[in-house]
Amino acid sequence: MDRFIRALVLAGLFAMLLASCGGNSGGSVPNAASTPEQVHSAWVEAMKANNRDVLLSLAADMEFKTNFVDDNLRPLQERLRAAKDGKLQSVDVRSPTDEGADKIGVSVWKFEKHTACYRTVLSAAGGVWKVSSWGAMYECPAGVK
Repeated sequence: MDRFIRALVLAGLFAMLLASCGGNSGGSVPNAASTPEQVHSAWVEAMKANNRDVLLSLAADMEFKTNFVDDNLRPLQERLRAAKDGKLQSVDVRSPTDEGADKIGVSVWKFEKHTACYRTVLSAAGGVWKVSSWGAMYECPAGVK
């Protein structure tokens, strides 16, 4: 019940953020998420909140876009519900760095018993930043505990 209320509050806050920024600009990416940093942060928050609709709007156009979102959302949600790592303590969303024409964002998920890092690849198509890849990193970047 506690998790449901938290998810509901996060979804409400995200909806208010979208409304305050004018909603959609006619495309599928909210105005609130137009820079690589904003898209990365919105993606991580949507993953955390189990918000599939937002994830679909932030995902790059690809052949199996729905599968891409579902195949990444499901394992993360299972991890959040599992007792193995303990409760999620915090998520640190780091600013994306350049990698060729793409940007790479890292998020650090601190659980009670473990820290996990996820890598987000952001690509621009038609001047719009979208998530083209996301997944757990084998090893967190240096300096992450």
